[in-house]
Amino acid sequence: MADKLQLTIEDVWNQAKADDYASVLDGDTYDSRLVFGIKIAYDYETEAVTLWNTGKGGDFYNVIEDLEPFLQHGWRYGVYITALDNYKFKLDKVEQSMRNEINGKRNPKQIKSLKNQRVKLLSKYNYISEKLNQIK
Repeated sequence: MADKLQLTIEDVWNQAKADDYASVLDGDTYDSRLVFGIKIAYDYETEAVTLWNTGKGGDFYNVIEDLEPFLQHGWRYGVYITALDNYKFKLDKVEQSMRNEINGKRNPKQIKSLKNQRVKLLSKYNYISEKLNQIK
């Protein structure tokens, strides 16, 4: 991997703009794209490119600080790596909730609901893993 040139954040933005799968979320003073909960935006006023993780953080988007996957391997690779991290985080939360429910109230409906959530998250995780393996 050392022989591969590092991309600039502008290169990543151009890849995102060219991504046909990305949702276009343009505003008056910015252009942005969204794929699997990862948003990238170009601000016309500041000429800054910013990446946000919409899958964590509750009511607010978190700015993605670790840009290495994006700069080393490109837009889609970074999206997949970040999305997988989000799904792992959500799976851990669901599994913790299941343990708490099993050791606590033992509400069968809640346990079934958590199991269904886990199945859906695992399905999404596996889908993204397959996509990542296709571009490696």
